[in-house]
Amino acid sequence: MNISFHKLSYYKIWDAKQKAIAKIFGDWEDSYQRLRKSLLAYSDQEIGTWFWYHTIRSEVSGDTILRYVFLAFAPCIEGFKHCKPVINIDGTYLYGKYRGVLLIAMATDANNKVLPLAFAVVDKESGNSLEYVIVDKDICVISDRHKGIQNGIANWRKDDDG
Repeated sequence: MNISFHKLSYYKIWDAKQKAIAKIFGDWEDSYQRLRKSLLAYSDQEIGTWFWYHTIRSEVSGDTILRYVFLAFAPCIEGFKHCKPVINIDGTYLYGKYRGVLLIAMATDANNKVLPLAFAVVDKESGNSLEYVIVDKDICVISDRHKGIQNGIANWRKDDDG
C-alpha cells in the first residue's frame, strides 16, 4: 500500500470551502441583491411585518453595499402580547467576507418557549431597532451589557419620555 500526503495551505483550504459554500447556498453578492425583494415579499404576505435596511453606494466599484438590515415578523410581534414582559437581546459577530453583528431579540411565553422578536445585522451592537418591537415601558431588557446595547436602550427610553 502506497500512501502519500500533501500539505495544503490554509488559504487553499479556505478558498475551497468558500467555493463549496457558494455552490451549495449561492453567491454572497447575489444574496444581497435578492435581499430587498425578499423583504418586500415578507411584508406583502404578512401585514404588520416591520423591516428596514440602509444601503450605500460604493465609491470604488459603484456597487450597492448593505449597511444595516432589521426584520421583525408580524406573527412574532403579535405573539409578544402573550409573553412575559422580558426581552433578551444578544449579538454575535460575523466573520468572513462581510463583517458586522447579528442581533436577535427574544421573549419567553407562558410555557417557557422562546419567541424570536426581531433580527438585525448591523456594523456594531446597538439597541436602536428595539423601538419597532417594544411598545410598553414596563419591560425588562436582559443583555450582556454591551455598551452599544445599553446606549441604544437608554436613547429609546429617553425618546419615549419626551
